[in-house]
Amino acid sequence: MERKIAYIKKSEFDYYTQPAAFSKVKILANKEDRQLKNVTVCFGDVEVALSIVSFAKIKYYTLERFSIEKLDLPEQKLETSSLWLDFSAIDMQYIAYEGVRFLDGLVGIKNLLLVTLPLLSMCDRNDIGGTVDYKDLSSPGIFIYDKYPGGLGFSEKGFALIDQMLRMGSDVLNKCPCDTGCPSCVGANDLHNAVYRDSDGRGGWIYPNKQAAKVILDLII
Repeated sequence: MERKIAYIKKSEFDYYTQPAAFSKVKILANKEDRQLKNVTVCFGDVEVALSIVSFAKIKYYTLERFSIEKLDLPEQKLETSSLWLDFSAIDMQYIAYEGVRFLDGLVGIKNLLLVTLPLLSMCDRNDIGGTVDYKDLSSPGIFIYDKYPGGLGFSEKGFALIDQMLRMGSDVLNKCPCDTGCPSCVGANDLHNAVYRDSDGRGGWIYPNKQAAKVILDLII
């Protein structure tokens, strides 16, 4: 690991691997913010810490998850630029009354923003990342960040066009024929992947949920 050398051996298997990743975001500087309906949109500098804690072995055709292997890898940190949505002003009682989970909706909206931003900023999907975190906020928020040190302007473009991104995401949501969520809208809601897990490790599994995302979008657009 210290010498950064990987040894590769060609082999044939009937499964593929899927990493379990946890990401945390630390706000370094809030450079600009503006108020939308029930949400504050901010842009600034952040530090993203990514941990790969394990990987699952999954059968190719049955998708059976038959083994989970733990990993002990050093945390990777990236200082970059990001936009984030602060939902501290949103009506949590109304969301609970609608019978949906707030975090499930945020994960769905995050996935929608990761799809719409490349269409507006002319970047590749792999140029940006996103997560739901609340360590530096009073309630869980959505972070969309550039995956390059210092940033390349993609999230800044998203900050300027966030109104359009949210409307585009809502349009995708409403036109998708699925019931609870799928890869064509908020993302698949049947994956036990650590990227869907509550960031404090206590709240169970977070799944992107179409109805929850719609309830939140209706409150902020």
